[in-house]
Amino acid sequence: MLRPAWPVLTRPTYSSISFGGSPAAVTRLGSRISSGMIASIPQDGPPRGALGIVAPVVSEDPRQVVRRGYDALSARYDEHSGGPAKYQAWLGELRERIPAGRAVLDLGCGSGLPVARDLAAAGYRVTGADISDVQIRRARELVPEAEFVRADVTAIDLAPASFDAVVCLYVLIHLPLEDQPPLLSRIASWLRPGGLLLATTGYRAWTGVDENWLDGGVPMWWSQADAATYRSWITRAGLAVEREEFVPEGGSGHALFWASRPARPVLQPGRPSGRPRDKRVIRPLGGDMKLSGRHVTAALALAGTAILLPSMALASASRGAAPQRAAVTPPACGRANPALPGGAFVWASLPGDGFAGGVGYVVEITNEGHHACTLRGVPGAAVLDGNGHLIGSKLPASGRGPLVTLPPGATAHFLLTIHIAGAVCAHPVNGQVLIYLPGQRQAQNAWQSAPACPGLRGGGVLSPDTIRPGVGIPDYTR
Repeated sequence: MLRPAWPVLTRPTYSSISFGGSPAAVTRLGSRISSGMIASIPQDGPPRGALGIVAPVVSEDPRQVVRRGYDALSARYDEHSGGPAKYQAWLGELRERIPAGRAVLDLGCGSGLPVARDLAAAGYRVTGADISDVQIRRARELVPEAEFVRADVTAIDLAPASFDAVVCLYVLIHLPLEDQPPLLSRIASWLRPGGLLLATTGYRAWTGVDENWLDGGVPMWWSQADAATYRSWITRAGLAVEREEFVPEGGSGHALFWASRPARPVLQPGRPSGRPRDKRVIRPLGGDMKLSGRHVTAALALAGTAILLPSMALASASRGAAPQRAAVTPPACGRANPALPGGAFVWASLPGDGFAGGVGYVVEITNEGHHACTLRGVPGAAVLDGNGHLIGSKLPASGRGPLVTLPPGATAHFLLTIHIAGAVCAHPVNGQVLIYLPGQRQAQNAWQSAPACPGLRGGGVLSPDTIRPGVGIPDYTR
């Protein structure tokens, strides 16, 4: 149960979807890790060269193996985890980049030592989450300044754009592989624009069990991909990987990632934003979001006018009359602004109001091109699973609606309703929401994850509304 004082859920106008995690199926290969290999497994993961080791039989949800292990050996783990010195440089950099007083989420917080304790002492508003009852009980005793909740991190319910940083150290490697990409997507949605993710991941792919973890007589389970796969998952979640390091730990090691959620672009007249193109646009999902007939007419009218205006000026001059300028509608965003892919960039999905069947979000769109462009109608939408496949089919865009003209740097918005998938189908699948702006061929990250239903348009859960001019929440600030 969530504690009543948990600050993330106290804002009455913000709501979010509850993401349930189903038990993962674990491959049963039958072979056991040799006792020599078990002795070399450190407290935080498998040996670096463990590519040839196969997983032992696991007959239950491995997350319960992890929970019981930390329940039994909470204090012993703190003694073996390296202490504050191991984390000092990481937390020091986080404090340099994120001002004190901001909100930080410590996923897999353990006993609160040292991450939650050090950040709370430095003036941050820390929320910690862990699956272990014993770890959470100790964290509340050791770090009373922070807030803690006992929860499965794959099912925790948090409001979007609630945190300026998420610390996720030695957590992903204790989750089934199929649950890790959706969690990274949800972490991206919890971060405010400009927020940071500090995470450790596997360095080499490996899955296995130590039957006598920390010589404490209890098993511990890990499952991890390699560092290149984690980089891909983090990028696909909509985060920009800033740095990747190798963290050596005895005979093993982990990858350490610093990543950030792109902030709202700040544009200056006549100058590009300087943001790299490859951080904006998710790969195409196939097919093309075609221009409406009105957009085609507008684009053709623009080209025709460029030819006719000189002739009009000459004819007018010969008659001694002043040249007449015809009113020209700017072309559709995504087709006529070569400065940036798509011209208009979806940069944030702001929390909205919840209702009985779902949650409404305000999605912001900014023109990052050098010239004015137009948007008309209802965006298309889709949900992509952790393997890059559509959940259901794409909800097509519509060209019906008022014409919205976006000068360079101007912002428009639309409302996106995400319905609760459990009310639509029996077996929803977690995924990342993508948006197709009218006239654009490529999808953009909507900064939201959501369970969706296979076989249905938009996963049966997405209902975008008509694009309108201006920001949807004028007073929204970090």
